[in-house]
Amino acid sequence: MLLVCLCLWAPQLTFNAGDWPSPNRYPHPEVTANACGKVGAFIAYHLRRVIGDGVYPLALFATCAAALWLVHGRIVNLVQRVHCFHHCVNPLNLSV
Repeated sequence: MLLVCLCLWAPQLTFNAGDWPSPNRYPHPEVTANACGKVGAFIAYHLRRVIGDGVYPLALFATCAAALWLVHGRIVNLVQRVHCFHHCVNPLNLSV
């Protein structure tokens, strides 16, 4: 799960709007500015397109959940945590 969190943070923090598959720039540069290459640029672009700024709380809460799971071996009150997560990410998605 921590590996998934790392795969969420790295592409988002190094996102460049000029990288492929973004339509903001043509022709696209040969070398992507994203730290994870073309795969990271693809993930970052589509997560931002679908979720918007809510991708940062998504990565933050996923990292916290991974840390809880690593320390305690389970996540207590999973339903309440998912419900709270939904109320934190969804308004950021709708505000953009």
